[in-house]
Amino acid sequence: MDNNKTVSVEVKDFEKFFDDLKVPLALDMNYQRPYVWGEEKVSQLLDDLKYYQDQTGNKPHYYMGNVLLHMDTGRKSIFVIDGQQRITTLATIYHIRHNKLPEKFGFEFNSMISVKNIRNTLNFCKKSGVPDIDFKNIVFTVITVNEEDLAFTFFDTQNTRGVPLAATDLLKAYHLRAIDKKEKRSEIFQTYSARRWESIQNVENGNDFVQGLFTLYLWRARNWKGSQVKVRENHEDILKEFQKNTVEENEVQEIPLYANSSNQWARSIVLTPENSYRINLNPVTLEGNASNLPFAIRQPVHEGIGFFLFAEKYASILMDLKAKPIDPKSERGRFHILVQGVIEKSGLSGYLKNLFWLAVLMYVDQFGDRGLTRFAETLDYSLGALRIEKASIVKETPVKYLRDRDVNLLDIIAGAYRPEEVIDFLFIDEHAKNVYARKDISELIKIGVRERYANAVSAYYGHRLDWSNRHNWKRGNEK
Repeated sequence: MDNNKTVSVEVKDFEKFFDDLKVPLALDMNYQRPYVWGEEKVSQLLDDLKYYQDQTGNKPHYYMGNVLLHMDTGRKSIFVIDGQQRITTLATIYHIRHNKLPEKFGFEFNSMISVKNIRNTLNFCKKSGVPDIDFKNIVFTVITVNEEDLAFTFFDTQNTRGVPLAATDLLKAYHLRAIDKKEKRSEIFQTYSARRWESIQNVENGNDFVQGLFTLYLWRARNWKGSQVKVRENHEDILKEFQKNTVEENEVQEIPLYANSSNQWARSIVLTPENSYRINLNPVTLEGNASNLPFAIRQPVHEGIGFFLFAEKYASILMDLKAKPIDPKSERGRFHILVQGVIEKSGLSGYLKNLFWLAVLMYVDQFGDRGLTRFAETLDYSLGALRIEKASIVKETPVKYLRDRDVNLLDIIAGAYRPEEVIDFLFIDEHAKNVYARKDISELIKIGVRERYANAVSAYYGHRLDWSNRHNWKRGNEK
């Protein structure tokens, strides 16, 4: 490619594509996402290739769309911006056919999600059988750009219109690029941020934890306010909140902080090149768990490092909350008993469980572990009434629960100064009280998943059955 030429567009077959490369084809951490193709997409590709191979006569090339590359002359590398999934899958098939990877195939995957899915693709292809196809018949339109701003513009435009990437993949690219624009030592901070992001992605084996973090928790915590509660956020909502609405900073590694219940003493947080945190005005180094970072879940988010540290904090809180605690008698230990016995395995319903974890995340962000178990019990008291009352819980149920009350529960949590304010609010839930006082409740709790849930709650409180007195139930020696 001519280095003076901003964009080049060429049609190339798979083998020529690699033969023409001067350096190995690599993945830029700014754009890398896990390899996520599953059996369905791989099977579809194999079927298409087999069908193509079986055609006779003068047939056209098998076209596999656009591949977008960034020629980074500064790093003397050429990176795939778009096309990573297709090239990885084709390289896997190529390896089976030729017992080697294409020359100059230099992809390195840091995500365990990628490792797992690539291994599954390899095994599936071997089991299904791959066609004896001539890779010179597989062609792409190869678009190569040599300016990073233009690379990101292509990346953003292609993927927000066609939506093959999750919003969180675009957010990662945007905020890594924001670091690079302002910081001379950007590579250090980009590497740190990209690695922490990947560690969050890998929390759940085979699933991308980051997507759930933003869609189920962070976006909803910040936008489910008052009566303005949407049934479900979309791709553009996530990008607007965490890309367009973020605050631009001149000092990329210094992120302003805001006064809140988690922070009454710090002005800003600085990420050091050694990947520790320094707090200004009173310098303090925070080692280890990012859940201690003094962010508030509804505060403004600052682009670049601020975005990544914000995400890391709330991922860390969620991971800690869902992990089995060492001491079963601690506050977290008692909370874990409730979660395992009543919330996760009782048939509460996925929609109500998501709301439960969202409220718990906001509560812990506001109060830490103070009164956590009691809060979770009263939250279950309120949400459980919906489970007992309704034959089915739908996606609108948690929305109506928040929207139709005089005050939104999430607003109560965000604005409370004492845990008792939130707990008392939940216990004056007239709807819940009326459900538990129903004369036919003994019949209701014998129907389908309601029975499983009711049995789990009853067992947790020592097999109590006086449902009309549900608001007074206590566990063990609690008073």
